[in-house]
Amino acid sequence: MIENLSEKERFELIEVGSDEDLGTIVVTQSQIDENRKALDWPEAPFPVLHGTKPDSTKALFPPRVNARSIRQFFNPPIPGKKVTLRMRIVDKYLRDGAPYVVEQTTATDEDGRIIEVMTVHQLLRTKKVGEKWA
Repeated sequence: MIENLSEKERFELIEVGSDEDLGTIVVTQSQIDENRKALDWPEAPFPVLHGTKPDSTKALFPPRVNARSIRQFFNPPIPGKKVTLRMRIVDKYLRDGAPYVVEQTTATDEDGRIIEVMTVHQLLRTKKVGEKWA
């Protein structure tokens, strides 16, 4: 059972280089329109894309903090096309004794066009955030 493992044991289970399928979605014009409205940017070419399945690090460390996020956009999605999301563990490290993981998610449409690549540094010990202001 994962909940019986220590933080160190859970961190050791994360494999750098592992690759996961986060699911396939069909981008709709409605999603694009809703994203444009939320951003207050009528011509925003890229909606926020989310996988249909959680990645394995969320199971190991359910509450996580986004410490850094980099999004690279390549091709706007075409409504009606299937987009596959794949996540790869790029790195993991300790900083001041706190565990971090670097995940890179690539969204590719059914024609093989890369839509976006998002690289996220996740702080896996959320109580560390509270210590900063204590």
